[in-house]
Parts: sequence; structure tokens; C-alpha cells
Amino acid sequence: MKEEETLGSGGIGKELDELICDIFEILQDIKEINKEQLVINDTSDAEKI
Repeated sequence: MKEEETLGSGGIGKELDELICDIFEILQDIKEINKEQLVINDTSDAEKI
């Protein structure tokens, strides 16, 4: 495929880029939540001992 052809479907590419960005933002949020959850789990495990 030539570059010109891919540029012609720029609308789809733009939407895909936005979706990918949204997915990465969600993944970052999930990572942060998981880190917080791990800290909570560690402290509750420490209290049981």
C-alpha cells in the first residue's frame, strides 16, 4: 500500500489512534489501582501475622 492510499483513509486511522490512546489511559489507571490494591493487601496481611 502506498502512503497516499493510507492517508486517504485518515478518518479511520484517527479514530483508531484515539481508541488506542484511550486504551492506554485505561491500562495506566488499572496499573495504578493494582498498585494501591497491592499495598492494601500487604498491610492487611501484615496485620494478620
